[in-house]
Amino acid sequence: MSEENKEFNTEGNEEVAKESVEEYVEEAVEATIEESAEEATEDATEDATEDATEKTTEDSSEDDKAKEEKPEEALEENAEQLSQNEVSEESLVVDVDKSSSDSGKMSALVKDVKNADKEDAKHKLHLNVYDFASIIMSAFIIIAIIFTFAFRLVGVVGQSMESTLHENDWLITMQRDKYVRGDIVVITEPNFFNEPLIKRVIATGGQVVDIDYASSTVYVDGEALNEPYINESFIVENYDDVDFPYTVPEGKLFCMGDNRNHSTDSRSNRIGAVDERYILGKAVVRLLPFGDFDIYDYE
Repeated sequence: MSEENKEFNTEGNEEVAKESVEEYVEEAVEATIEESAEEATEDATEDATEDATEKTTEDSSEDDKAKEEKPEEALEENAEQLSQNEVSEESLVVDVDKSSSDSGKMSALVKDVKNADKEDAKHKLHLNVYDFASIIMSAFIIIAIIFTFAFRLVGVVGQSMESTLHENDWLITMQRDKYVRGDIVVITEPNFFNEPLIKRVIATGGQVVDIDYASSTVYVDGEALNEPYINESFIVENYDDVDFPYTVPEGKLFCMGDNRNHSTDSRSNRIGAVDERYILGKAVVRLLPFGDFDIYDYE
């Protein structure tokens, strides 16, 4: 090998060695730095852990010391805590009781409402029945007043008014201040038969009545009456207790039945002239039999 080559190799080896040393130094420095950093981190962690442990220990010691120094306060705190727990339990019980009570009150309220509805229904039914009964009673009272003071319902007994009226006919009568010839009237004056009578007015007070039995004609003040309503011609003589011609006293009426041969009336002293004060009223309409209302239709 030539000298030049040796020198070249020597220089090359030196450079390689130098680079290797530099790399080694760099790696050693980096390793040293990393180890230092890890050690520093571990030291810091250990210090922080030790500080925290010491602080916790100190706090616990201080708390224990405080508890030892102030046992009464601790007891009071515990008592307050227990009291609060008891109050909470009592509040819970009260809330439960209150809820139960509210539920009971609601049920009672619903029951009361239902009972009230039933009572209202009964009350309304009673009111309706009462109203209906009141209407019926009022109607009866009105009818009674009308028929007492204005109208009267009268039944026909006997045959003295045939063929105008028949037995068991029912008539409605009305009071009048004055009665005239031709009116059918109800007489309540005491008489031989002790019962009301239904007759027809023939003459009024002051008029003169005369009867011709031969011709079956009645005269009033000398005028012969047209009597289409009589049942048949006279066949019975006078009763011999009333003399004709007969003057009717004032305030009285001379009355006879339409069935002249079967009527006891003013021709006899058993009845005589009728005091107007005992006239119950004038028959105005026939109520029964229904449909045959007009009692003054002689045609």
